[in-house]
Formats: sequence, C-alpha cells, structure tokens
Amino acid sequence: MHALRDAHLHLDQHGEELSCVDLSACRSKAECLEALARGAERLAPGEWLKASGARVEAWGGQGWPTAHEVEAASGGRATVVRSFDHHALVASASALAAARIDGGTPDPTGGIIERGAGGAPTGLLLERACGLVFAAMPRASDERYRGWIVAALDDLERRGFVEVHDMLSDARLARVLLELERQGRLRLQVRLFALENEFLALASEADGWETDLVRLGGLKIFTDGTLNSRTAHMLTPYRHPLPGRPFGTALMSGEEIERSVRLADGAGYPIAAHAIGDAAVRSVLDAIERAGPTTFGQRVEHAEFVDDADIPRFAALGVVASLQPCHLLTDVEAIERLMAHRGERAFPLRDLVESAEKIYEACGAELTLHRAPAIGGFASHEVGTIRMGKNPKTSVLNAWNQAHEVKNLYVVDGSCFTTFPEKNPTLTIAALAVRCARHIAAQRKKGAL
Repeated sequence: MHALRDAHLHLDQHGEELSCVDLSACRSKAECLEALARGAERLAPGEWLKASGARVEAWGGQGWPTAHEVEAASGGRATVVRSFDHHALVASASALAAARIDGGTPDPTGGIIERGAGGAPTGLLLERACGLVFAAMPRASDERYRGWIVAALDDLERRGFVEVHDMLSDARLARVLLELERQGRLRLQVRLFALENEFLALASEADGWETDLVRLGGLKIFTDGTLNSRTAHMLTPYRHPLPGRPFGTALMSGEEIERSVRLADGAGYPIAAHAIGDAAVRSVLDAIERAGPTTFGQRVEHAEFVDDADIPRFAALGVVASLQPCHLLTDVEAIERLMAHRGERAFPLRDLVESAEKIYEACGAELTLHRAPAIGGFASHEVGTIRMGKNPKTSVLNAWNQAHEVKNLYVVDGSCFTTFPEKNPTLTIAALAVRCARHIAAQRKKGAL
C-alpha cells in the first residue's frame, strides 16, 4: 500500500463522527429525519443524539430541517445535526433550550442564529454560533476523548496514512498523542495547528514536549466560513445570499490577520489561514505581504476561490496554497446554485501551478514539474530530512534554505520537505527556489557572500 499524507483534518472530530449518525448518504430532508429516528432508538435515556455529514445543498433545495422537526424525529431528546463541513448545524428544540438560545439571544461575534417569524430561532446555527450549543453539551470524559483519537488514528492507519496535520489542536490532544507514542501505539506523524491561546501555550513549551512524531506546525486562524453555509467571504455577491450578507462573512479584518501572522512569525511558526472565498484569500495574502514574515510555510487553507489577479501572489510571496480538490465533490451543488458566475475561479489548481512556473523561469532557472498520476505520499521518517526553521538546535536551514552553520551553503530540493509540515509538491518548492535566489542576490549586493 502506498503511504498517504493528509494535510488538513481534525482527529477528534473524525474519531467522534465514526460513532455518530452518518447523514452523508441522505438525499433528502425526509431521509435525514428517518436516520435520526433510527439513531435515537440506540441511545440511553437523556443521551444527546449527534449526527454529522449532512449535505443540504444536495437535497434539491429542501433546506435544513427545523428545530421542531429534529425534536420530533429524535423522540424529544437533545439533538445536534452537523453539516459535512462543520460550519453549520441544526439544534433540536431541547438542544436550543439547553444552550439558552431563544428569540432574545443576540448573534455572537462571527456567528449567525437563523431566525423565523417573530425572531424565533429556526434551529440553524452558522459559524461561531455553533459554539453556543457545543458549550451546552456534556464534555467528553478523558476516556471517551482518548477513544475518539485512537479510533481516528486506527482508521487512518488502515487506509495507509503515515502523516496528518490536525487543524484544530489543543493541549488535550497533544497529551493523548504523546501518551500513545510513549506506549508505542502511535505510528503516524502528527503536526498540530492550534488557535491563538492554545498555540501560545504549546509554542512556549515546544522544546520540552515535541517528538519525532508529534510536533507543533503553526497557528490556525479562520478568516471566513464556507460556501455551503453561504458564509465564505466573496468578492462578488451570492445569487441567494443570507439576509444582509450579500458577500458572505469576514470573520477577521485584515489588521487582525496581519497581527496573527506577526504573532506566529515571532514564535518561529507560520499561520494556516482558513480562507475559502476569494475575498478572504485576498485578505490573507495582503496581510502576509504587509507583515513580511521570515518563517517559511505560510498557508492558505482551502483557497477554493482565487481571483485571477491573486494567482501569481502565492508563488511570489512563498505562500502554500493548501487546496483540497476533493471538496469539489461536496461543493458542486453549492457552486452551481450560489456562485455559478464565479465557477471558473473555483479550485484553480492549473493556474496556480502555471503561475509558479512563470515566476521560476523569470529567475533564469529551468523548472520541471512531474504531472504523474497521484500515488500517495511517503514514509518521511524513513527517508530523512533537512529541517527548516529559526532555531539552529532543531533545524539545519533557515527560511531562505541557507545553512545555519555554513553561510554560503543553500539547499533547494524536495528533500527539505520530507518531514517539513508545510510542504507542497509543486508550488512551495518553486516558491522556495525564488525566495532563495532573491536572498542570494541581496546577500551578494551586500558583499556578505
């Protein structure tokens, strides 16, 4: 079996969802409600019913079920129905009551509570409003949480994965992973990307806890929502927008994104910025350009829509376009219904690669990109690495691929990426060569070489 690597997942959510009611095969609201009824029959009295994988845009315009419809289907128990992209959910009437959400509850910052006649909540919560219900749910015991992580890791290993990047990490996850590694039960490399508070705590003590298998990858931020939720921040209006939000929702300002870039860079790490809409992508690129980070591997996660004017900026700035083309399978209905007029800018993989080629060739270099069929990844711990970073004690090369201890030695090769968590098989190698060439030229002008 070929070794695989997933650069964007959520271990705890994956493990939890393996035991949730699976709605991914539902083709209508009626099928969703029937699945909830079957799932409720298997639970103990008072236990919350959790369902995931709903793809409402594939239900022929029927829309989400209401809180009362979910309540009836689940037999009156507290129930949460999550979308496949984790950015929307419907809570049953009992779940709304547990979260104390009613007509007088204001929308939280960065979140939306959908309301019906008279302002009463319909049950649909978007983005950070989902957190109101999560906070009311019983916290998983350490034993159950550990079970989720083990289940997720076992599932991934069975499928041939050797490395994963967790994109919503915290100290709890790190502790479980390190415990499993000490017990000899962790066989995947895991890179952790955490929100600000968790990131700062993990980064401050990284030298004391990082291992060959578990390392901190960077700071995770969310700059917009998702297409299916109509919260992805777009440059052009949606055909069927949320009320009062024709362009979607910006979850961070440009200044806030820039602050995050500087914060992570100061600690020696990149950001991984969730940005699906083309307006969000542009905001992230603008912030990185203003901040001018020296830490290599700044990432834009998803980049589902990229305006033509922003395509060449990825390679020019050395930014990783961390796309997930498989999302086209789950977003195709939303693209056709909500953003058909921007469909040509969705998942612009060829444009990004060709842009990198042009910048590389402008430096007088020859670039060969092998467009062979995908055959998976590789077991990076078996082939070795030349790690990049600021700290000479833990890395060989700096952000320009210049050796810390030999100032005239530069290395530009794919091997630098074998365990580097921000590696990309095309764009970043090309962008790294451009960055390296520019640095060498600047150093020669200064007479430093």
